[in-house]
Amino acid sequence: MNNKLWRSSVIAAIAASTMVLSACGGSNAASDAEEQTDITIGLIPVLDPGLVFIALEKGYFEDHGLNVELSSGIGGATNATAMAAGDIDVGFGAYVTILQAHDQGILDVAIIAEAARATKGLAGIYSLADSDVVGPEDLPGNKLALAQVRTIPDLVSQTVLEDLGVDYGAIERVEMPYPDMGAGLARGDFDAAWLTEPFITLLKKDYDVNEVVDAYSGPADGLSVAGFYTTKKFAEANPTTIASIKAALADAAKFAKSSPDETRDLLQVYTKLDDDVMDAVTLPEFPADIDVDKIAVNPDLMVKAGYLDEPVDIESLVIK
Repeated sequence: MNNKLWRSSVIAAIAASTMVLSACGGSNAASDAEEQTDITIGLIPVLDPGLVFIALEKGYFEDHGLNVELSSGIGGATNATAMAAGDIDVGFGAYVTILQAHDQGILDVAIIAEAARATKGLAGIYSLADSDVVGPEDLPGNKLALAQVRTIPDLVSQTVLEDLGVDYGAIERVEMPYPDMGAGLARGDFDAAWLTEPFITLLKKDYDVNEVVDAYSGPADGLSVAGFYTTKKFAEANPTTIASIKAALADAAKFAKSSPDETRDLLQVYTKLDDDVMDAVTLPEFPADIDVDKIAVNPDLMVKAGYLDEPVDIESLVIK
């Protein structure tokens, strides 16, 4: 399955799974009838929100008294906009996007749970095998494709490359959707591309490539990349529901850790990736608990890179 087909398939799969699970109400089900238990979660077509897919397939949301519907967006900023409009109750996104929305007053953010932590090979900057761009030092003076500027790919690229002594300002950054990056490299539209899984594995199926640099190396090693969030208003009005969401996601994370092979099978239900691709993709770490210190690395990097004027107190945003 090529990159374009994968994106179409996963968005279609998410849309098709706009399912309402019957609220059987397990032992931890929300008991306050006035609280909202019909929840819409906004996702994007990458592997990082895998805990939601696992929780749906294993019935963990249902066990905790929740009816969950999925809404698909093309990026984290789309989910932030949808939440501000009241179209979704819970969003998935990189902390870079979440914290920018909070800083700009678009959302009064409350972080529910970590979604994914970076692992080696989860994302990286790649060039074609015959490219003159082989290592990080070759990037200045050349074009680098990013899915979006001023988001997590841009931030970690700047962070990692500057740590290696590369002049990031000398790299021309252009925007390109992940599914189109392979063709763009082949046409010579740009010289290197920042990709995440499963697009790295899909790229390797179609082209011989160089890994210029692992995206989550050096100061970005093990970074807590993305999370699930809501608004403080929703969290304050629905504390039992939020506790149930946290519990269902924690159950999913424990399952992912104990059953890695079955986890890949469950994720394949939603991604529709071919067997060989699903077997080869690098998965993120799916945390069962929130580590505030790991999340707090994000605003520190954002301040250093000029994304924020001052640090954000992550502790004050996390729902205990």
